[in-house]
Amino acid sequence: MRLFRLNEAILLANQNLEALHQARVALRRLRSAITLLKPILRDTRADHLAQRLKTNHTID
Repeated sequence: MRLFRLNEAILLANQNLEALHQARVALRRLRSAITLLKPILRDTRADHLAQRLKTNHTID
C-alpha cells in the first residue's frame, strides 16, 4: 500500500505516466496478496475489497 500512496501523490501532483504505471502495479500486488492470504484472513470482506481495488483503479 505504501508504494501506491507514494505514486498517488506524484500522479496527482503532475500526472506522471510512470507514477500511474507504478500505482497500478501496486494495486495489482495488493489484490494478489489479498487473494493469497484469503484462506487465513477468515474475513468475508476480502472478496469485496479485492473487487473494489480491481474496479476502482482508474484515474479520471
